[in-house]
Amino acid sequence: MQPTMRDIAEAAGVSQPTVSLALRNDARVAPATRKQVLAVAEQLGYRPNPMVAALMAQRRKPNSNATRGTLAVLYVGPRNRSLWHNDSVMKLYAAGLHSRAAELGYEVDDIRADAPDMDADRLAGVLQARGITGLFMAPLPSTGESVSLDWSRFAVATLGHSWHERRLHRSTADQYGNLRLAWAELRRRGHQRIGLAVTDGVDERLDRQWSAAFLTEQRLLPRKLQVPPFLPNVLDVMDFKTWVERYRPEAILFHEQPVAELLHGLTPSVRDGITLVDLGIVPGNNECGVDPDRAAIAAAAVDLIVAQLNRNERGLPASPKTVSIRGHFFPGV
Repeated sequence: MQPTMRDIAEAAGVSQPTVSLALRNDARVAPATRKQVLAVAEQLGYRPNPMVAALMAQRRKPNSNATRGTLAVLYVGPRNRSLWHNDSVMKLYAAGLHSRAAELGYEVDDIRADAPDMDADRLAGVLQARGITGLFMAPLPSTGESVSLDWSRFAVATLGHSWHERRLHRSTADQYGNLRLAWAELRRRGHQRIGLAVTDGVDERLDRQWSAAFLTEQRLLPRKLQVPPFLPNVLDVMDFKTWVERYRPEAILFHEQPVAELLHGLTPSVRDGITLVDLGIVPGNNECGVDPDRAAIAAAAVDLIVAQLNRNERGLPASPKTVSIRGHFFPGV
């Protein structure tokens, strides 16, 4: 016979409500008690009833008069919080995160994890005092930064690949698919010689998905139509000019603004007729390219956090999930 929570309570010597909270990894139960209850449940072979779990999750859904709790946006690095709130691109992510959190009944707190007086103990204390168990790790402005935290207490997710040294659930633009989306549109328009011009650092930050997709599409073309990608460490006007003059691309896939400036700085005889396609446009700018749907990417990160909270999962996952959001192509004006 399937053991019940009453059986677990009797075997563990605690109340049935304590068992219910412990099985949900609720922070109101002392860690030692929680560990004891989980061990007894495992020993007895307890398995939750999925229909009951679904019903309880439905009952805990937010309504217009209640919230389910608070999620924290954790910033690491002196430029991190400023970028998130002031950069036009990052503000799209922030809007998506706040909107989705509100839809699911959560408030959002901003916390700078590496403030001068914020050591690991103080950070843990702040999160505990605010009842926060869901963390969104804001993208790092540069690699090599980190934070000290007892991850086992939290449901965590991020967006993009800047936190590549941590095994985190993450949402991201489908950069591989987005480049192929732009490629297909250019081919449909009749462009045959298509180039890619991004710095190696940007390509690396995107897990090299752009160069991978580009080279995949290139190898399907006749050799005479193939344009080697331009992936410099630093954008240099003479190197760029040499690349354009040698391979004569009809369209260039890019993202960094200096690429557009370099192209416009070339003589009309070299630049005329070349179509620029931005792989990460900002909606409303009337540019030709791919809108990665940044709000949807941030919303997906919130979904990852809330799903963990609903399943009572905490800590860094052994098998992290990555949710990829496909963007939309805009022809420009």
